[in-house]
Amino acid sequence: MASEDTARLEIPSHLVAFVLAQLACLSPLLRPSARKDLRRFVGAMRRDDLDEFMRWADRVLQAHRVDGKHLGGMRAAEAVRQTSLPIFRRPERAYRPRPIH
Repeated sequence: MASEDTARLEIPSHLVAFVLAQLACLSPLLRPSARKDLRRFVGAMRRDDLDEFMRWADRVLQAHRVDGKHLGGMRAAEAVRQTSLPIFRRPERAYRPRPIH
């Protein structure tokens, strides 16, 4: 238990701010239950998961940007499903397509 708390405390504050910014950007793209799962995961995230989470969030946001420029693109939905992290209970239903304004 103590080693898990120590792993969570090792995340520098500037990275915590970046993770929270990623969370704010990802939230509108997810269904409400997936948003809750993501917030729960970020709240309990350990240092070991940080790099993978950042890469995954970047892939999802880039795919969403590309999907917004092409009709019928589902790259973002696929990127959400392809995480190796235990973020979502039902990853196949997590993504909700949204228009880019």
